[in-house]
Amino acid sequence: MTETGVVRAFYDAWTAGDVPAMLALVDPEVEIVPILGVLYARERYRGRDDLAAWFREVAARWDRFESRVEKARQVGDEVVAFVRLVGHRGEESFDARIAVECRLSGGRIVSFRGRDAQEAEEDLTLGL
Repeated sequence: MTETGVVRAFYDAWTAGDVPAMLALVDPEVEIVPILGVLYARERYRGRDDLAAWFREVAARWDRFESRVEKARQVGDEVVAFVRLVGHRGEESFDARIAVECRLSGGRIVSFRGRDAQEAEEDLTLGL
């Protein structure tokens, strides 16, 4: 599987609620820095147990939560994925577009760092 394929598979597993599949795609010491970190218990998560806790934290807020990779691009040694996040709770909806910079090693994701999608688009356009 390509590196962009690994990232897409991770977000597909997230949407499906398939935690074992998510964990199989990440390094045991994966580091997660969500762009919306202030909304979570912590601003940084480390390791598979923390990733599973982060997933449960998000899932507890929504009846259904989807994370769809709209596009992903290999840039140097990382994949930049543009992800649409859609949360549903009763009649309420949340819809946001973020960028996530993922580093991979040995076919597994070793880090996620959330970014503002527009800033990431501009950086890619400028070749940064």
